[in-house]
Amino acid sequence: MDKDKTIIIYNSVKYFLPYFNQKGIRAFPVYKEVGFLSRILRKIFGFLGLNRSYWYGEWKNQMNNSSLSNVVIFANDEVDIWNALKNRNLSVIFWYWNPIKIYSKALPVNLPEEFKPYSFDPRDCKEFKMEFNTTFYFNNIELPVRERKYDILFIGMDKGRKSHLEDFKLRLTELNISNLIYIVSNRNFLGKHTGNKPIGYGQYLRYIAESSAILDLIQDKQSGLTLRAMESIFFSKKLITNDLTIVTQPFYNKNNVFIIGSDKLEDLKEFVKTPYLPLETSIVEYYDVSNWLARFSID
Repeated sequence: MDKDKTIIIYNSVKYFLPYFNQKGIRAFPVYKEVGFLSRILRKIFGFLGLNRSYWYGEWKNQMNNSSLSNVVIFANDEVDIWNALKNRNLSVIFWYWNPIKIYSKALPVNLPEEFKPYSFDPRDCKEFKMEFNTTFYFNNIELPVRERKYDILFIGMDKGRKSHLEDFKLRLTELNISNLIYIVSNRNFLGKHTGNKPIGYGQYLRYIAESSAILDLIQDKQSGLTLRAMESIFFSKKLITNDLTIVTQPFYNKNNVFIIGSDKLEDLKEFVKTPYLPLETSIVEYYDVSNWLARFSID
């Protein structure tokens, strides 16, 4: 896919937007930045099926650009946005960067027929007959220079993992392994977090710089690579994961990846103390966002 003829309609980590643009990839948020009350009004309009184009991001102004041929839209349940892309003589990739089970409307069978669904998750691809593309990251993001403070880091949403994470933290304490495990609470109906609030991605990168290893607990029945796996290989940080399929990945190395449920937990302390073995540059670059975008095929 030619990046000069493509835009991305994006709804994930806001921190990444400038890094798309640094690579000449035009990426725009689904909605423009507005205040809390305006977001509530936008939700009400959506619930009532009213036109919400006032809140659309800058991508809506790209629709009449004669050089535009392709759109990659990150999966969402916003049917009105799907309709805004229909019948425009554009090739549209509908990209799932999360397990399909989290969506209520965005099943491939419900998408406009001209949309081509792709997913990061091989299991979802098989079940829902979608095309596969890998998770991606950015080789133009660099970690700040920080002193090492933690053996193991986890910062992320609850997503039903809280009790597992808390049990794992207790086991780390027993093994005398230092850690920072910060569980972000789920959102309520109004989109507010009822407990621990999210940490900005810039701050999160500082915590990665201060850590030896990243903990990654994937969701039930997920088989696609997570953002934490990408952070591990791009920043040369060890990975601790419960993803048993990770042994099939080209970057897998027993020295760099510890598999919960396969490797012995008693060996974890030694694992985080030994140095990370650098990967071949070609393996890491395969997951860079520019190569990810190039891998999409358009009929």
